[in-house]
Amino acid sequence: MLQKYVYLYELDSVRDTDEEIITGQKAIYREIVEYGNTVVLTFNQFVDSRGFFSLFDGEEYRNNLISLFEKGCIRISQYGDTRTLVQYLLNSIEESKQFIYSALPLKFTQRRLTALLRRSLAYSDLSEIQSYLKGTIGGESAIRELFEEVHDGTVTESSLSKGEMMEILTNLYHLLSVVLRLSPEPQIYICPKNPEELHGFHFRDYLHAAMLLSYPQDPLWNRAVRCLQAIISISGNNRSVYLRELKQAYEEQKTADPVSAQSERLAYCYAEAIVNLCYNYACEASICNTSKHYCIAEILHPENGMPSFQADFRLRLEETWHGGINAAHRFLKEESNVFLEFKDVDRIPNFRRAIRLLSYGKKSREDADRVAQDGVPRYEFQQELQGRQQKRKILAAVGKGLLLSLVCILLACLVELAMTAAQNLFDAQWDTSKISFQIWDTLLFLYLTEAITSLLNRKINWLLPLSEGLRSLGQLLADGWITLRNKIQKPEKARCTNVRESEPVSAFFPIRYVRTEAMTAYLNFKSNPASSHAFGPCAAYPIADLQKVSVLQQMTRQEELLGVHYGLIYRSIYHTVLVDPVLDSQGVLYPYERILPTEPEDGVVIIPEINGKYILITQYRHALRTTQTGFPRGFSNLDEAPSESALRELSEELHALPASPPALLGRIVPDSGSTSERASVFLVSLSSWSLQTGHEGIVSAKALSLQELIAFIKEGRIEDGFTLGAVALLQAVHPDLTPF
Repeated sequence: MLQKYVYLYELDSVRDTDEEIITGQKAIYREIVEYGNTVVLTFNQFVDSRGFFSLFDGEEYRNNLISLFEKGCIRISQYGDTRTLVQYLLNSIEESKQFIYSALPLKFTQRRLTALLRRSLAYSDLSEIQSYLKGTIGGESAIRELFEEVHDGTVTESSLSKGEMMEILTNLYHLLSVVLRLSPEPQIYICPKNPEELHGFHFRDYLHAAMLLSYPQDPLWNRAVRCLQAIISISGNNRSVYLRELKQAYEEQKTADPVSAQSERLAYCYAEAIVNLCYNYACEASICNTSKHYCIAEILHPENGMPSFQADFRLRLEETWHGGINAAHRFLKEESNVFLEFKDVDRIPNFRRAIRLLSYGKKSREDADRVAQDGVPRYEFQQELQGRQQKRKILAAVGKGLLLSLVCILLACLVELAMTAAQNLFDAQWDTSKISFQIWDTLLFLYLTEAITSLLNRKINWLLPLSEGLRSLGQLLADGWITLRNKIQKPEKARCTNVRESEPVSAFFPIRYVRTEAMTAYLNFKSNPASSHAFGPCAAYPIADLQKVSVLQQMTRQEELLGVHYGLIYRSIYHTVLVDPVLDSQGVLYPYERILPTEPEDGVVIIPEINGKYILITQYRHALRTTQTGFPRGFSNLDEAPSESALRELSEELHALPASPPALLGRIVPDSGSTSERASVFLVSLSSWSLQTGHEGIVSAKALSLQELIAFIKEGRIEDGFTLGAVALLQAVHPDLTPF
């Protein structure tokens, strides 16, 4: 029987209203039970979705979902170098990552809570969370500390009540329990596509294709496209960035007129719906061998027309937009830490029954792997036939089960007749007039009947014990009736004119090496346009391509054997420490460390001059663990020019009042062997100054003439590279000064 891999956009993590959750769960049931397909989820759909998160509180739902994974009815697609659910969640809540979850009541600013989750995942240990839930760790105050938020170093208490916090923690506990239960099961995953096959099918490619579509009958379409055109050049390939940009753009243009404001909001909401759909298409395209409703090749050459994509996109957009109903609550939402409990559990499909119905067909994990052998068919291809075959398969299995149950019951009846005859002989020998004796007598022979049928079951597997035969008879009758009543839905109008056309089968691309957290951070840092200056080409020290398997193999081997650590090792607001994978002339990797300023702006060195003398300060330098004498210096801030940074440093360290604007003498690089730090050197004439002892370890200050300054240098009393470089620049710019 034909089976397909199916990606369900109805399970997108941003579709989190009660109605959308019900729709998504029904879509799962429909695909796996009515059509026999395999639903393939992305990590994001499973981990970051209220549609799953809000249901994990129910033990029956958790167990049923795990069973569906084990049967191969639901699987998860790996992506990049992320193999498991635990890896994905750990990557999402890395200490340095400012993630924004779509549906989980969790913020990256809740440092202690995310640290607790990381520990629980890393050690497969939920006992610490359980201790909070049981109140054995500090009571309510400990819970409140767990939910504190940190913004720019300031700790603020959460506005949630204790009950809300406990509810969130309970559901996070259940989420982690499911993730830890499923994560090590290799059979629930499918390997990712070869990255080369994804070229042209990323999120931004789909967004560009969608913006070329035309829907003249839709008054909101063109306005939404204009909203997207204003941000598409700056928002890259990340959905979260687009959602933030759309929200910010809407906030900036909001008008006071309520009618105009509502109209504009709808346009931005519609634009967000378009963004979400394009993200779904990109997710679907990234999964190996999913059956699609459209011809995927159209995305590569949109200029040639996209009839099937346009038709499919329109249908999905109408379903997602839903006439704009509750658009204000579904789009442009504020990030929230509030957990919305799902209470409409009765409207969720009965997945216990789904497991039972699927067991009749005995779909195995091997069956789930037998999709797309000769080509990946369109979703609509033989869809109705699939439904009829699946129905016949279940009914045939139910009929066979009924027959076996009846045979078992008939045999049990024969045994019972024999037992009755034996009971009559027994009764003839004993006085059975007492009610108590009759009860024990009946129970004894019922037990003997059950024991004999159970013994027969051991010898003949298909023969069921009497009790099981009676129980299965009722269950089979109910399941058969439900299956008979189930009407096979006629397939929707095909979006693609040729549903018999199929895609080439994608080759699975097993993940051989997983990048460490430091390597992943390094790649993210390198791909940031603001960091491009730090990765210029160099023939002498070429940096290896971390996308190549051979490079990852070398790095992994060196880390395991030699303890070498590559990547972004440390980052603070001041410095970023990198260990670059550099290739030697033989193509062998070796680590090359360097320190970069976290802010790309230059530092500053200031030569304070007053009445022909130059002021130097003596301060404690932590790196040396001793004092050092030199000119004032410091970091530059992004929000100020270097000259402004120079004046700020003078004000902080010397309470100085400038007599004239700072004069730029040039720039120096004090240690190009290990750091890329540069500093702009300014000469500043002062009208007054006073020492601020204690500030940043300042001990004292001296005003020296040039001759005294040179004498200090010759005597070795000044060894600060910044100061020595600044003096050299001072002499170069002002040759009239007495030379060394």
